[in-house]
Amino acid sequence: MEHTINANPGDTIVIRIANESGTTKQQVISIPQRKNKTQSQLFIEHVCNATGYTPEQIRGKKGNQYLCAVRFYIAYVLYTEYRLSKSEIGRQINRDHTSVIHAIATYTDLTDSKDEIMMQTIKQIPPYAAD
Repeated sequence: MEHTINANPGDTIVIRIANESGTTKQQVISIPQRKNKTQSQLFIEHVCNATGYTPEQIRGKKGNQYLCAVRFYIAYVLYTEYRLSKSEIGRQINRDHTSVIHAIATYTDLTDSKDEIMMQTIKQIPPYAAD
């Protein structure tokens, strides 16, 4: 006999099984909690807190120059400091890897040229120390 049970992380399920002689066996199953957020996710939250954007806005399709500058900054740091692949960065900010390549290159170009919007964006983000 097979049954499907829907459960969420952190739930405990108690299964009682009766055999033909009428005795029951009980089995307790704990559904494991989801893994903690990754350091890169915590970094993205740190940047969002500093800039006033939400993670949903970072992953969203729309954005003004300031929001795009924040995305470029996140992509650059995740690539250079966290050593994530461009595909993984893309998954984290909801972009394909070619958009991540563009973001990293644009960030570098804009910081090299001291672009005003990029420099304002960087200035408002305090250093992040991962615990």
